[in-house]
Amino acid sequence: MTMAYSVDLRERVIRSWENGHGQSWIGREFGLSLGSVKHYIKRYQNTGKVQPTQQKREQPLITGKQLVALQAQMDADPDATIAQHIERWATSYGVRVGAATMCRALQRANRPRKKDAGHTGTQPS
Repeated sequence: MTMAYSVDLRERVIRSWENGHGQSWIGREFGLSLGSVKHYIKRYQNTGKVQPTQQKREQPLITGKQLVALQAQMDADPDATIAQHIERWATSYGVRVGAATMCRALQRANRPRKKDAGHTGTQPS
């Protein structure tokens, strides 16, 4: 993951632009891509600021408060498959989630993923 350029650098880019320097010159002078220079100028024109925005992550469909209920569902039927847990969750909470979402929620709930519904844990003789 790349770090955002400093606010100081962004402000120097804007000052150079306001002083009449071209975007290509600014990019070469400060070692930035032309796209970055254009982005900073556009942000400055629209907001009057050059600070980077704080990126927000999408919140999980199964929230932290619901993990207790998911743990109880897992404990009630530990041999159920992911698909069966998905169906039960949809019936109980009205939210249909995908297999990947259910697996991530189970990991956050500290419950192992059921990979093989037919596996009984015994070795063939």
